[in-house]
Parts: sequence; C-alpha cells; structure tokens
Amino acid sequence: MEKIEMRKAEEVHAGEAVSAGHEDQKKVTGGPKSLYGEGAAVRFIPIETLRLFKYSPRSDPRNKNNSLIRSIKQNGVENPLMVMPSPEDNGIKDVIDGGRRLEAARQAGLTHVPCIVVPTLTLQDAAHLAYRLNDERKSWSAIEKARHIQRMKKDFNLTGEDLYVEGYGTAARQSQLTKLLDLAPSVQKLIENKEITIAHGSALSEITQHDAQIRMAERVVRNGYSAKLTAKKIAERSRKLQMNSKRAQYIPNDIDVDVPGVYFKSSENMAELPDESVHFVVTSPPY
Repeated sequence: MEKIEMRKAEEVHAGEAVSAGHEDQKKVTGGPKSLYGEGAAVRFIPIETLRLFKYSPRSDPRNKNNSLIRSIKQNGVENPLMVMPSPEDNGIKDVIDGGRRLEAARQAGLTHVPCIVVPTLTLQDAAHLAYRLNDERKSWSAIEKARHIQRMKKDFNLTGEDLYVEGYGTAARQSQLTKLLDLAPSVQKLIENKEITIAHGSALSEITQHDAQIRMAERVVRNGYSAKLTAKKIAERSRKLQMNSKRAQYIPNDIDVDVPGVYFKSSENMAELPDESVHFVVTSPPY
C-alpha cells in the first residue's frame, strides 16, 4: 500500500492544499490560526459535491449531533475533512474522514467546508486509511469496528493475517469483535452506546437465543453487573438448563402409579386374567 504521510493541519501549506480548479479557495476562518498555520489555506469545497465514502467505518452519520451542529454554527468546521476524487472521476469527492462533520455542517446550513484532498487511492487502501484514522481517535464503537472488519474480509477477500499487517489487531481479536455481530440487534446497540462492554458482549454470545440474550442484557444493565459476574451468571444458567433437560429425559424404572387394568409385574403369573383370554402379547428383553 502506498504510504501517505499524515501531517498535522498546521503543517499543511496553501500551495500544497490548494490546486487549480472550480472550487472556491478561501482562507480558513472560525478556528484558531495555530490549527492551520499563519496564512495557511485549504480548499473549500461545495457540500453538494461531497459524499460519504462507501467504506466509511462509522455508522450512519446522519444521526443528529446537536453539540457538533452548534459548534459548527459558532466556529465553522475547525478540522478539515479528508477527501479524495471519486473513482468515477465525475467531479464528486469521497469523504474518507469527516462524515459526521460533513452532515453536521449540512444541518448547520453551510454550503462549503474545508477539505484536504489526497490522491485517488484504491478502495481497499482508502478503507484501510479510514480505519486507521478512526482507530487513532478512539471515537468509534466496537460494533462499528467489527462491521468494518467483516466487510473488509468479505469484499476484499482478506484474511485475519492480512488485516493484522494493516493494523487491525490479531486474528483472535478480530474474531472476538466479529462474533459480537451475532448478538441480537438491541444488544449490539447497548455495546454501541457503551452501556455494556465488549467483554459483556462476549459473555452474552454464549446464549444462542436472541430473546434470552436480550433479557439477560437488560438484567446486566439494570443491576450493573460486571463482565466477570455476567459470565458467571450465564454459566450458572447453562448448568441449570442442562440439569432440567436431563430431568425431562429421565424415565424411572419403577413406576409406582396404579393404573386400572394395567399390571406392572412378572408375566410368569397372570392370575388376574381368565384362561384363553390373551390374544396379543408384547414383551421386552430379557425374555
């Protein structure tokens, strides 16, 4: 993969960030000058020509973020978006990093946003870059990370070792994350909202029925169980279910229930029956 040097915004010079084109070039305003450097400029691009990158690791950026919208209304977009020309070469640019800022700026009524444009990358390389940028900020959820890993493996035929080389963590860690995607959607939402942890999710994944998962997850949140206690409760539940299952399958050898006309005894003596009245006999070993 071609390495792209990620420099701080204050190190970007106007001549590097701005090139000839139809986009307006404006000096950055609304944020501290030290953020971009004295006299620095970035390319201001019309929002209507920007779209979210198809392999953006974040969940739907249209979720309303009122605090971010208020900040942008007051100060503008202080941190430029990272974009690249779309593969279709149709004047549209894909937002590799900054999807939520883009949507918040749109809701705040802005028509242009500051962007740093990187050369066109392959979809795979751009997806890796988007992953690293989000992972460095630690601002996304385990579920978002798991979905991205799963999609990278599926769409690009990558193995756990391939992703390990790109900085996604060990194959075991990747498997732990993607296993969370088997949880009930409402339980995944609890992890996304950070109401429970990855460790809680791993313990809950031992329960295969989604309705039972949901009930246990609600109990965990309500009682504030730690991940360790959650795993213990689930193990106890599993043992009880196994014991109940064995009881349901157990048939006693000695039946002490009196059923009229039915005799539980040796057939050597059938004095209860009149002679020549037996037309059908059912026996079982030993004979």
